[in-house]
Amino acid sequence: MIWLVTNMQKTYTQNILLVFSGMSPQVVTGTLYAVIQDVKFKDYIPTEIHLVCTLAGKNQANKMLFGAKGQFAKFCKDYSFPAETLNEKNIHVIQSRNGTPLTDIRTAEDNEDMADFVLNLIRELSADPDSRLHVSISGGRKTMSFFGGYALSLYGRPQDLLTHVLVSDNYEFIPEYFYPTPDTKIVQSRDGQKLDAKNAIVELASIPFLRLRDTLPEVALIAETGFNDVLRKSQKSLSRPTLLVDYENHVLVCSGETLKLQRVLFGVYAWLYEHGSPVSRLDLVSETKSIQHAKSFSKLYEKLFDRSIDVERTTTPLLRYGMTAKWLEEKVSRINKAIGVGLGSNLGEKFMIKKVGIKSRQSYVVERFEN
Repeated sequence: MIWLVTNMQKTYTQNILLVFSGMSPQVVTGTLYAVIQDVKFKDYIPTEIHLVCTLAGKNQANKMLFGAKGQFAKFCKDYSFPAETLNEKNIHVIQSRNGTPLTDIRTAEDNEDMADFVLNLIRELSADPDSRLHVSISGGRKTMSFFGGYALSLYGRPQDLLTHVLVSDNYEFIPEYFYPTPDTKIVQSRDGQKLDAKNAIVELASIPFLRLRDTLPEVALIAETGFNDVLRKSQKSLSRPTLLVDYENHVLVCSGETLKLQRVLFGVYAWLYEHGSPVSRLDLVSETKSIQHAKSFSKLYEKLFDRSIDVERTTTPLLRYGMTAKWLEEKVSRINKAIGVGLGSNLGEKFMIKKVGIKSRQSYVVERFEN
């Protein structure tokens, strides 16, 4: 069964609900009930459900949720919901850095491993642009919920959602209660009072969160990484930029992040940096200016790379025909693309070669920053 979720700009074919579940797996059915009952969340009815839990949490979910007589099967029957949305492969047991499933989060090292695990899971689940991700942080240990929200802040997209499910006070922590049933079902509260599950009130609270995905480099979006490293990369884009053009090692150091470009691209960036003032396309139409720029660039390029065969292959045509606007534009576009991939759009934009003016009179300049 495929739910199509549409807004004015985009149609989504996949709705993912990610729930943090501890020793009270009621949060799964509670969140699901709230989503399908509240018209505000009709666009988030899940096509697949994922659980994040410890090994102890998984055992509890197996005991209470799953199986033909489990509470999830009963929920699906009561509310005509497709049971295949939640299956064994969608239960994610938190693992240590050594790949060992964690029974509980007890040490500082466990906490770090849990943060990295949650971060990379949310990175994976938010990778498909045709999906929505809804993260429910009601269950599990407080640190699990915290890192779940934090990870969504780092990887979340405009269509993603963060929520907390709320249930009537006297229905909390009742082992027999899992969701408001369509028919009468008597359960016993903590103080011995008999309650009807049918009368429970469940609400879903949407939690606003900062979306920092654009502050991350492409590598952090596609490769497994650590929470602290991703946070550091994101923070760099929000800090005052610094730039070092390292002529000896042929790299750019942008706010502490080292970026290696292809030889000719590093040469063009270094040349524009050294030039200081904007280089205009109009200059490159003039034969005199075109030759001057070609000589200036070739002199720096030969100094950088010691007259290698590669240098001769690059500089010989320039010195013969001059530097053309087309040649420089192509190099600038490749440089800016490499910077965006290596540093992320937010941080990268600060170090990209600026294009000033309208197309026919465009000028190129590298902004200098104080170190």
